Amino acid sequence: MNSLRAAVPLARRFDSVTLVVSDVDDTLAPPFRDISASLAHALTRLVGKGTILFLVSGQSIGNIERRVVRAFPRPLRRRILVGHCHGAEVFGYDRTGRRVTAPLFSVRDGAAMEGAFGKALTIVTSVLNDHGIAASSPGILLEDRGVQVTVDFPGHPAAGRREELVTALNERLAEAGLSVEARPAGHLGIDIMTRGVDKSLALRRLLTPVSSRGGQAYRLTTPDGQVAGVWDGIEVWGDQFSPPDLDADLRMLAALPPGVRAVNFGPPASLPGIRTARSPGPAGVLDYLARSESG
Repeated sequence: MNSLRAAVPLARRFDSVTLVVSDVDDTLAPPFRDISASLAHALTRLVGKGTILFLVSGQSIGNIERRVVRAFPRPLRRRILVGHCHGAEVFGYDRTGRRVTAPLFSVRDGAAMEGAFGKALTIVTSVLNDHGIAASSPGILLEDRGVQVTVDFPGHPAAGRREELVTALNERLAEAGLSVEARPAGHLGIDIMTRGVDKSLALRRLLTPVSSRGGQAYRLTTPDGQVAGVWDGIEVWGDQFSPPDLDADLRMLAALPPGVRAVNFGPPASLPGIRTARSPGPAGVLDYLARSESG
């Protein structure tokens, strides 16, 4: 960490930011890669000032911890929440930096989900085989994440056939009577998720509006109890704000009042109220953290 001592200080406006809700892939880190040391250091300073970082990603809890959470000092991890698998389950951390065993929220609590993803995994393998694709092929990553089944094609031509695979999967999942559905994930994958799960769900469950003079306050459930804040102190970061296909991060705004600051670190979204950063991806986040900006 000695090489990080000369890091650019955070912009002053972050003194009033109490909660950052952020995507991970292509926002804080490239897919399948760790967060950079410079960005981790800048976010450590932000969290160290008291801001809560709520990560909401399609990736698994283990993936997010390995690539992002472990870059933070253990005592500060208690200010991090992780909504993995698009927020289908949310975990926090205790004062020693260890993940709290019981999730703050989980779709596993529904009786209809008992054994659903094990069955979905079998269907995914079968559908891939029906299309001449071996699930064990190099360049294919198939994973049961407990609250989501994901198949990624980072090095396989089947990435170009996602539309037909999603259609076939949804037909088979419906025939099996499962309360799950297949959706394209990012640019290279397919997620099999509980119906109704998107990145707004975890926020709706853990952010509670409360009465105040201005009517703009909330309470956020954490492992330490409920933390109070105001809506004006929330920022939403992501790279997918472009409907209809690349709008996973836009969904986070659906759980928040109009006017919450949203920053797009991806392609221009041309939507009112969403600011597009000067640079895309993690480099853009680092620039944004350090750049002075009014308004």
